[in-house]
Amino acid sequence: MISTTTRTDVFKQNVSSALLIWGNTRVLAGDPQPAGAAKAWGENPAYSFELSREDGNRNWVAMALEIGSKKPLKLGKPVVEAVVASVTPQFYGAFAKPIAEAIRDKGFAITAAKRTGSENSSPVRVEFEYKEPLGSEVRSSSGWILFDPERYWGAAEVLVKSAQKNFSSSYHVKYEFATAGDQFPIIKRSVAESDGEDGKGRKHVWTKTVEWACTESDSVPDREFKLSAFGLAEPMEFIEATGPSYFWWFLGGAASCFAVAGVCIFLKKRTGTAIAH
Repeated sequence: MISTTTRTDVFKQNVSSALLIWGNTRVLAGDPQPAGAAKAWGENPAYSFELSREDGNRNWVAMALEIGSKKPLKLGKPVVEAVVASVTPQFYGAFAKPIAEAIRDKGFAITAAKRTGSENSSPVRVEFEYKEPLGSEVRSSSGWILFDPERYWGAAEVLVKSAQKNFSSSYHVKYEFATAGDQFPIIKRSVAESDGEDGKGRKHVWTKTVEWACTESDSVPDREFKLSAFGLAEPMEFIEATGPSYFWWFLGGAASCFAVAGVCIFLKKRTGTAIAH
């Protein structure tokens, strides 16, 4: 199986709202595959939501909605879990877990480490051997990881050659980052290539590119974090939303109830006073 795919994900955030769109996967070359499903997770001061659609030509469908996101945004549920779940697989480097976790395993051994240049800011190439437990099997692998001291010692490039029962492969992935105003690295793109062969001699060759379009700005309008931005009806009034104000309906109804109660109490007192006289 030989294929080349690409996927574009979008993450937006301003001071009060956040939105992650986990995009469709498109096949650029190779065997036709079903279009990947897209998901969206959003959070604004009024509510949080999860949307899904089968492909880019379908309408969005609401999967979950939580009313009452009144606290200042701290990237809480459901956005932070969705971001982590979508981003971390990009940093597995052909392992069964993120690289930062794999290097702490007992079966992970560093065989060499050296800088690629004379400067302290030069990336460091770490060569390794790894006996990775996978259920009842153990996968043996070796290769190198390029760590970038300028970007919090994150993995910038990985090469892994591995072998296990009925499958062997070579996996290479390179990451590209942008730098935020506070010098924190923001992932922009990952390009992964894999060349494998199973126990029946079949080749498994693929290339996968994932693009991230990240925006962090106070100026992103709140309407981009609402259900209406996806063509869905608003569940309640929100910033910049049009339509009836349910708050004023509720307040008016409550005022009417209090007015009726006041009249009843007044009449009861009048009746009691008349009987007493």
